[in-house]
Amino acid sequence: MTVCRIPAIVCRMGIDLDTWRIRNSLTLTALAQRLGCSVSQARRYCVGEKMPEDDALDTILLVTRGEVDIAALHLKRQQWRKAQGVQQVVPQFTSGSPNA
Repeated sequence: MTVCRIPAIVCRMGIDLDTWRIRNSLTLTALAQRLGCSVSQARRYCVGEKMPEDDALDTILLVTRGEVDIAALHLKRQQWRKAQGVQQVVPQFTSGSPNA
């Protein structure tokens, strides 16, 4: 299990979807069938190209019995973005209010 450090938060992470898929000897096609999505969408979730929307995330958590978690999916997404050279946007707040 990976331990990540996020400012002010320490969390234990489960595994990402691709690791879960491989551990369970599933092809992308079989995973897509279990998730009720296309093979290309399942691949995007596995490699971190796309973060699942709420309904898909609920399905992933249900199908994997909680072995895959949001933090692991988010980390996989961040790794994919970094590999693509996508600059991370850090919000800048002024005067204590994000709407200021």
